[in-house]
Amino acid sequence: MGDLQVAEMAAPTWRRIAAIQKMGLALFLLLLLAGLAGLLGKGPLSSTRAGEKDSLLWADYCRFVRYHGPTEIQIHLGAPLTTNGLVQLQISKEFAAEMEIDHVQPKPIEITGGADSFVYAFKVRTNETVQITLQVQPNHFGKLNYQIGVAGGPSFSLKHFAYP
Repeated sequence: MGDLQVAEMAAPTWRRIAAIQKMGLALFLLLLLAGLAGLLGKGPLSSTRAGEKDSLLWADYCRFVRYHGPTEIQIHLGAPLTTNGLVQLQISKEFAAEMEIDHVQPKPIEITGGADSFVYAFKVRTNETVQITLQVQPNHFGKLNYQIGVAGGPSFSLKHFAYP
């Protein structure tokens, strides 16, 4: 076999290698853009809100999180919910199964468990808006769904997707 025959046989192989390299580069760039946009963690496509801002109850959180990676849920309560100086935040049992709570700010004065939810009681200033921050970590990866609300008041669903 001469050098010319080897070169002719190698040309299609080099073209395939170049095509594979281009596809790999395109995939890398897509993953990089997805990460920057927030599809792989924090970013504009990940940040979301449950409920309407400035309503009685709403929360800001990341829809895309990492398994065992820290994330925050900021729950906002409107002034009409604080009329008696005590707020009872009700969190579904699914939350406990899907998230590990690292820290709650402000610190609750009491935590009680019921048949289908946990209730966190907070002493608050009367007729003022309140922000409660939950620092949490997902316990597993995949879809995470649970309910948060005020005992006897409004509630909403939070949905995350936890990457491994």
